[in-house]
Amino acid sequence: MEASDTTRLLGSSSSSSYTHSSNDLTSSLISTSTSNISSTNSSSSNSSSLSHTTRPKKATLLSAYTNLATAAVGVGILSYPYAFDAAGVLMIVLLTLVFIVVNGYTLQVLADFAQRHQAKLTLYSYEELVQVVLGRRAYLVAVAVLFFNVIGSCTGFLIVVCDLAVPVLAKWIDPDSFLASRTFVMLVFGLCVVFPLSLLGDFHSLAFSSFIAVASVLAVAGVVVYRGSSYIADHGSSAFDGDRVFLVQNSFSIVLAVPLCIFALGCHLQVVPLYGEMSPSVQPRFPIVVVGTVTSCGFLYLLTGLFGYVEWTSSVKSDVLTNYDIGDTVIDVAKLLMGLHITLAYPVALFPGRKALDLLIVNWTKGRVEPTLRRTMVQNFFIVLVTGLFAVLVPQVDMVFGFVGSTSAVILDYGFPALMLLQRAREVADEGFFTKPSQPTTNSSGHYPASPVDGRSDGYNEKAALLSGHQGAPRTRGASKLYLFSSAFVVDNESADGQTSWYRDDWYQADGAKARAKWVWRERLIGRALVGMSVLVALVGTGVNLYQDITG
Repeated sequence: MEASDTTRLLGSSSSSSYTHSSNDLTSSLISTSTSNISSTNSSSSNSSSLSHTTRPKKATLLSAYTNLATAAVGVGILSYPYAFDAAGVLMIVLLTLVFIVVNGYTLQVLADFAQRHQAKLTLYSYEELVQVVLGRRAYLVAVAVLFFNVIGSCTGFLIVVCDLAVPVLAKWIDPDSFLASRTFVMLVFGLCVVFPLSLLGDFHSLAFSSFIAVASVLAVAGVVVYRGSSYIADHGSSAFDGDRVFLVQNSFSIVLAVPLCIFALGCHLQVVPLYGEMSPSVQPRFPIVVVGTVTSCGFLYLLTGLFGYVEWTSSVKSDVLTNYDIGDTVIDVAKLLMGLHITLAYPVALFPGRKALDLLIVNWTKGRVEPTLRRTMVQNFFIVLVTGLFAVLVPQVDMVFGFVGSTSAVILDYGFPALMLLQRAREVADEGFFTKPSQPTTNSSGHYPASPVDGRSDGYNEKAALLSGHQGAPRTRGASKLYLFSSAFVVDNESADGQTSWYRDDWYQADGAKARAKWVWRERLIGRALVGMSVLVALVGTGVNLYQDITG
């Protein structure tokens, strides 16, 4: 960096109105690397009409994990034995591990961007974050994709509820009775259970029902694992014969497992509102929620899928519970529990759709309009009505989830986070730092900390002290270190003649350029890889699903 660049940076620092205390800077620098991102001017102008409002901060780690796990685990667990058959045991395990890592990373990216831009967020929704970071055009695309995803997911939920509940009711009641029909199940579940639960104002209010939903899935998984282990105990090693259980399939059916993994593990729409409802003291521990959700749900999927596949092998259906006889009491209870889970998970899936409607109203009215119970009821009734109609007109759940998993889920889970990473890389490459430099402050003794490079104390400010871990400050890394490198200029103490002198630490400037270039290259590589994967899965997955629908 040339001397003129240093002068420009010094000028921006001295004229900046962004001054922070030492504690504020410490907390910001030891945050995760992706949280230190500057928003663009266009993003700021696009969201300027949204006035910030205070949100209740009630969510705990447990309630956040429960709600996120409810969104991640669900009907996908019924299809994972089919995924094992489509891809093979070894291949589906590898695919699941890959998407556990990718999902965990992109979930944390969204949380970090929400933390960085939380002062500009009014509704704490996925699409609002897209608007703040990427602009209004990206926001409009996000709203369209999100609505397709919410409608498709909720439609599939209702289809599965009917598929599971109707045969059981037909056994207990007259099969020709209206009480055992799909229409009756739709009305009861939609109006008496789903609609009232969807009126709850926030995710924290859904914590108890989400806990029941997760417990229901665990019970269903336990039934499938128990039946599979009983089959293995009865047949011994022959249950794993090579002509029954395949490690890797040699057909294009492997492609069918990819959208299934993405749809099954996806819960990205719920991250932003969940993060917004967590208190500032709990938000730094949100990575615990992310890691716990993706690992526990992935393990549950693999365990259930393996035992279900070993029992049924090539005859396994896309809904493993339909492989069992209706007269089996344990299986009938499992079906009802899964129906209960989907019913309770429906409001969690509906929540982002309602947030999208709220944000559209905010933009149309050019200001913040407080949500009312009447408006919430109308919005929820509209979504429940549309999904119910689609569930009657398109009763094939594999068709619905196939298209959702290979289109909207890919775009929302990986596409937009990838664009955010590329936007951040561009900003860092252009600007050289993430946030406006803070004014230097003294330590507790009234002096500037000594430089770890040459021992100087005449101007080595708190940023360099934090970088080195000097004076008891925690050592930083990643984006925080890059921020320090890129703005490595310091101010001397006021001398005896009352003059303030400036100097530049060339060692930090040189390392700053290298660190910035390396970091930008890495961010661009990750972002472009996610974009490429999203395009590939969307094209191939959609093509395979269309082919199956036409030929099947």
